[in-house]
Amino acid sequence: MNQFDVLLIKFDKILKTYNEKNYNRLKPPLQAKEIDSLLEKIGVQDEYIKMLYSWKNGFDNTEEPLPMIFSFQCTMLSLEMVLHYKESNYYSEFTKMKDLLMMFENSDGEGFLFNSRVGKNYGKIHLFSTPLLSIESPYPYFDSLSSMLETSIQQYEKGGLIYDELNDYLNTNTDINIEVYEKLNPESNFYNHT
Repeated sequence: MNQFDVLLIKFDKILKTYNEKNYNRLKPPLQAKEIDSLLEKIGVQDEYIKMLYSWKNGFDNTEEPLPMIFSFQCTMLSLEMVLHYKESNYYSEFTKMKDLLMMFENSDGEGFLFNSRVGKNYGKIHLFSTPLLSIESPYPYFDSLSSMLETSIQQYEKGGLIYDELNDYLNTNTDINIEVYEKLNPESNFYNHT
């Protein structure tokens, strides 16, 4: 078992503990053949993405309510939705970087994009946000899928992400979230960049 597998197991437990309602809204995992076929169509072969979609198949953003599980009230999109966005060039129209894949999104169209361009930023997770003016050239937000999971785990554990079941909303404590984020994402360090 590698480190990413361990993070997925821990993230699974964290969501069941702190955000079970949204955890239960996520689709069941895809079979390996389905994942390979979809990733081939998307044009990326990444072991961590394969492991992520072997855990859960996210959510179709055409359904309601959107299960908020990450910062910025984002959900993990289904691999079919990632392909849909890739084929429609939806986010490519906004960004200069054509190799960014929308994998995590909120109901306002903001989200996190996986950098599939081979090079020094490969695998980094970029923030796409109109209010934060991070559209044309989305800036790396998480150093990797691994750091995204570890950041989210610690934000839940430390009270930075708090699910409000009554209002079905993922509240945030910004100070805690930024403290955790900066510790675990030194390469991206979004808050010192902006």
